[in-house]
Amino acid sequence: MSRFLEQLKDMFWFTSPKKAGEKEESDDSPQLQNKIFYMNSDAEGYEEQVRALSDYIKNQFEEPSIEFNDPGKRQSYMSLLMEVKTAEGTFQLVCYNNGELVLRGDRGLVERLREPIQERLGLELRRV
Repeated sequence: MSRFLEQLKDMFWFTSPKKAGEKEESDDSPQLQNKIFYMNSDAEGYEEQVRALSDYIKNQFEEPSIEFNDPGKRQSYMSLLMEVKTAEGTFQLVCYNNGELVLRGDRGLVERLREPIQERLGLELRRV
């Protein structure tokens, strides 16, 4: 039962309720203004194509850090979490169990990468 409640909590909070109460961010906060999200809700089975993007990313950036399924960040409702850190910023590609694919991260970086990633995956990513 406690595992179920923990998973339920993870679906609705990015941080624990206690931490959310301690540090509440408004929609005007600089952190949120610098992030951007794109999504495709019909991307079931794209995990291998997302993994294959690591070669493209390595060619685009000098010494990027690419992590897959970091247990400290990946949630149970995610089938794949790819986090990329570069000198220009960070972004994530997330495949969810419900077939959604999300590209999120630092605004300038994500906006620059959206079209090439769309072309390589053969998917349209719409802004959320």
